[in-house]
Amino acid sequence: DYLARRLLSRDAGQFAVLDLRRVPLITSAAAKMLADLFASLATNGTRPVLAGIERESRNFRLLQTFLADSGAIRTFSQLDEAIEW
Repeated sequence: DYLARRLLSRDAGQFAVLDLRRVPLITSAAAKMLADLFASLATNGTRPVLAGIERESRNFRLLQTFLADSGAIRTFSQLDEAIEW
């Protein structure tokens, strides 16, 4: 709840980087919650950025089923790459 409020606050910025490298498995319920969070972020002008995930991974494919436009989400295999971008 705190994370969602912080990410949706006016001073959150234009990007929200979420590092998933230590997440071995995302359930369908978690994927739906993340997709809903990403939609809320986009509504408020914040672009979600995922680090520690590959588009070919099972986790991303599951998340993609709930995303309206997965092309709007940037993905990086390393957190450093996401931050540098």
